Amino acid sequence: MPVALSAAFAGALLVSGCGASSGSLPAASTRAPVLGHDAITAPAATELRPGDTVHVRPSTVHTVGWQVACSSKGRRVTAEAVRGQRTGSGQVAGFKGGSPSIWIRHNPDGSISVSCH
Repeated sequence: MPVALSAAFAGALLVSGCGASSGSLPAASTRAPVLGHDAITAPAATELRPGDTVHVRPSTVHTVGWQVACSSKGRRVTAEAVRGQRTGSGQVAGFKGGSPSIWIRHNPDGSISVSCH
């Protein structure tokens, strides 16, 4: 008897459209993603070339974070931090051989200097 009940239940699902069938698939959603109230959006990346340095203010470091990209000879590396994330010092991203690479220096005022090498 349990087999007959299982078959009847499966048949009811297929008839109601709740099972595998060769029918059409539902349309894809075109709605924009919804961010939760604690979601963090990353700031736009600052594009640097070797020798460039950007100064990130303490207020930016502690409220929205930062994102930097370094490009050289057709290669690109990126580094970022969101608010509240601790940032290391020295080289934080790069290719083997050192170019391009991103370096961070912490300043006494709470800001950071991000440079591309």
